[in-house]
Order: sequence, then structure tokens, then C-alpha cells
Amino acid sequence: MGIFEWLRQSGKPTGPLQSAAVAGRHWMLTPFRELQLVHAVRQPLLAPRVDSLSVSRKLGETVATFRGKLELSRKSTDKVDFVGEWDIPLDALSEPSWKLIHAKARAFEVIVPKADETGDEESLVIPTGEKPNSTRHEFGDTKYRRVEYSLVGSSRFSEYFLERQKGLTLADAATLTLDVAGVVEGSEAVRAADGGASYVRDVDYEIDYASGVLTALKALTNINVAYVAKPVSRPSSAAFAIDVPSTARPAAPKILYAIPTFGWSSGSAGGGTVSTRSGGTLRVYLDRPWWSSGDGELLGVLLWRRESFLEGVVPPDSLKPYVTQWGQDPLFASSATQGIPSVTSFPRSDASQQRSALSIDELSGVSVDVAGHGVAFDADRGLWYCDIEVDVAGGYAPFVRLALARYQPNSLINAHLSRVVLADFIKLAEDRTATVSRDTGDATLLHVSVAGRSYDTLNNLPGPSTVEVSLQRVRAGFDPAVAGDAAWEASPGRPDAVVLGAAQRIQGAFVWSGDISLPNEAGPHRLLVREFEVFASGAGLIPLPPSRRLVYADAFMV
Repeated sequence: MGIFEWLRQSGKPTGPLQSAAVAGRHWMLTPFRELQLVHAVRQPLLAPRVDSLSVSRKLGETVATFRGKLELSRKSTDKVDFVGEWDIPLDALSEPSWKLIHAKARAFEVIVPKADETGDEESLVIPTGEKPNSTRHEFGDTKYRRVEYSLVGSSRFSEYFLERQKGLTLADAATLTLDVAGVVEGSEAVRAADGGASYVRDVDYEIDYASGVLTALKALTNINVAYVAKPVSRPSSAAFAIDVPSTARPAAPKILYAIPTFGWSSGSAGGGTVSTRSGGTLRVYLDRPWWSSGDGELLGVLLWRRESFLEGVVPPDSLKPYVTQWGQDPLFASSATQGIPSVTSFPRSDASQQRSALSIDELSGVSVDVAGHGVAFDADRGLWYCDIEVDVAGGYAPFVRLALARYQPNSLINAHLSRVVLADFIKLAEDRTATVSRDTGDATLLHVSVAGRSYDTLNNLPGPSTVEVSLQRVRAGFDPAVAGDAAWEASPGRPDAVVLGAAQRIQGAFVWSGDISLPNEAGPHRLLVREFEVFASGAGLIPLPPSRRLVYADAFMV
């Protein structure tokens, strides 16, 4: 029984500071006071976790707005901070090369109400709170980036863990360790012990929150320091990654020039040596800077979207300046160039880099397909470049005119493609496979064959092209490793080139073949294989001998 209830039942006086003689004793009582007991926890009971999260942006906006659902403890969590980290490439012209910048920022906070109408204590639909922009992350630009957000939940009860150190005197530049675990940012208060002046951070003192060390910037006499020691928050166990799309079209690429390129591979087959030149690839050089729309920016090849067979086999004139085209060189008669370029005509562009029905800035209501290609940086030239492989599927050495644009796959609708830039007409090089093998009965006899696509006629001269094989030896006093091709000369034992026999069509390609024998002479030797296109040099009463153009060369050590 409480003392007041005992006094009431016994009829004794219970007023303030009244006295009563009870069993020979004298009692002095004050008025009662209600006490509220709080079960305070230093950290939230649960680490916050993303159940779902989505992002939305509008064209031209530099901010991103988030919606979603969190899992947390409402009764012990006061707010949840979203902390984002991301990498963004930067290509500043003042620097010799591009670099990758790592960024980290507190994006926004979500205030956590104690309970909702359903009484759900372990989930929260965001956004919430009174701030109208409480779930907006300001990036300051329209670029795409992939952001990993970590969540940090703060305790509702941090005020109950306030600690104090009183009557301190610090000399100028003196340090004071408040707590080795660290101090909650912004929780400290430094005041004069007599209740007078309050001291200002970074003016009168500075504090390292991670180490919990306070440093006086001037002499501080008889002060009290109040603070909350860490930890009063609980971070999420794992980050949540989300793509924040670009909201503006990329800048148009600066095309400098494009050249045909080759890939080379070698091996052995059937007792011989096989060397393959892979053609059909163009290298496009681009001026700096790159990354105008953020990470993942590609060079896109734009292609006509043929909606139906009724549209014909070539794009309409209004669309020709904005799509890629190819065609046969009129000097050559060969198998026809097949179809029109499509995304499947560009093998280096995989499905993840291809899109259909993207708008272009130049023509309203017109859409194109795009085959995206990655770019790389040439440090020696100080330029970007892109290798574009073209599968024409027919025709000998056709011309290709690329329609190019920067392409950002992670963009809002109507923001994927830059304005279109046309490259020059470029002639593709053909694939060639050469094989050299020794005769099984005569070790000095070599069998040589070359295979690849060629022409039937060239400017009224019959085709195909001519393939020759020459035997060479090292010049006296020359080192081939240093001098290269200049170290070799025609072998005196075989001074004339051997023209390989008439080519035969085999499965859509020509095959040239022939034999050459090795002379009985010392020294390293090699076979030089060369292919020439043969042109008519003129017309009129006086015929001129045909001229030749070298289109392929390879060498084999023998």
C-alpha cells in the first residue's frame, strides 16, 4: 500500500507539508509527481533494409525522385539517411587522359512516424514526412550513373544518452578526447560553466567526430561539454544499387577519320601453316571529350527501320542523311551486296547494346534502330576510337557510309541519341586465309593456297585478282627483328614470283593455289604472298599495260 493511500485510510492529514503523528512518528510529505519510464535503446532494434525502390526523373532535370518501401523498426528508429556512392568518368581536356571519379553524398533522409494506421511496426512506405522534397537526390547534372545506396537508421532515443564533462579548461590548441568510439555529428554543445557564452565550432574549437577528439582554437576556461557518443545509428547490411537514367540527349560525336583495320591469326592444320586476315572492320577515331551523358556511353550506328516490305529496299530520301547505307563499288562486278544494314550486320554489337525505335532529334516522329559499340582511349594519339565490324554478307569490297551518334542506353525516352554525324564513304577490306604446307614426298616443294572473296570483272578486265608468291632471303648484315621488311630481298635461286593458278569458286569464295620449290642455298628464307587488283590503264588507239593495286600481303618463314 502506498503512503498516501495508507494516510487516507487512516484519516490522517495528507496536504502539502502537513504533518501527522503516526504511531509516535512525525511525517513530512511533498506533493506527488508522475514519472514516465522510457525503455531507450542506443541503436535501432533493426537495421533498415530496402524492400523496393524505384527512381523517376523528367527530361532536363538534374534531380532524381525515389519511391519505395523500407523494412525497419518504427518504435526505435527516428529517421533513415540514404547515402549514395557512385563512379562517374570524367574526360577533361585540361588533363592528358580521362579518369574515373568516385563520389559519395548523403542524398536525403526519411522521417519515420511511430506507427501507421495498420499498426505495422516493421515497414514504411516512402516518401513520408512533412518535407515536400524529402526523397529527392540532387546530382547537379543530367548524366546517367549507377548508384549504390546505403541506409543508416538513427535511434529515437539518442537524447537520453547525452554525456557531459564539466569544469574544463583548455589551452589554445589543446585537445580533449570525448569518447574513443567517436561522437555523433552535430550533437556536441560547448558552453561556459556559468551559463554564459556558447562556443562555436570551427571558430572557437574544432572536432573530429570519428575519433571523438575536440581541439581548442583558442583558450577556453571553465567550460562544460555535452555530447552523444557513438553509436546511436545502425547501418544497412548491404547496399542497394539502382540505375539513375540520363535526362538529356548526349552531345554529338566529333568524328575525325575512319580507316579499315585487320585482325590476324595463325595456326596449323593438315601439316601446314595457316594464316588468316580478318577484314570487314573499320576503326573510327573520335575527338575528346567523351562521357557527355555519363558512364556506359556508346558510339551508335544508326539504321533504317523498314516497317514493311512495301517501303522498298532503300530508305526514303528524307531519311538517308540519318541512317547507315552500303553499296557495291561500280568498278567491280561480283556477287551482289545483300539486303540493307541491320543490327545483325554489326557482330561486335551484342544484344545488350542494341535498341529499336529510338527517336532522333533532327526529324520529329521518325525512329531508327541502333547498334551500340564501346569506345577505347588511345593514349599515344590522345584520341578515342571505336572498332566497328561490318558483315555485308555478299559483294566484293563494298563501300559503307556510317551514320553515327552518341548512344546512352540508360536514358529517358527521347534522350538516348545525340544528333547524327555522317562518316565518309569507306571501302571494306576482304578476309583472306593463306595456307603453306610441304609436300609429303619432296621436302623442298611447298604447296600454297589463298582463299577469299574476289571480283568477276574490274573495269571490263576479267577477274579475279592475281595472287603471287615470292621466295626471299635475308640481306647480308641485316637483322629482320630490327629492319623488318627492309631486311629481305629476292632469293637469287628463285628471283621471279610464282603466280598461283587460276582461282576456282568454292562455296562462294575464290581459291588460288600453286607450288614453289626451295633452292639449295643457305640462310633464312620466307615466302611473301601478295594479291593485286588488275586495272585497265586507259583506252584509245594505243593500249597501255594494265596497272595493279596491292590489296593483301602475308609472309611465312620456311
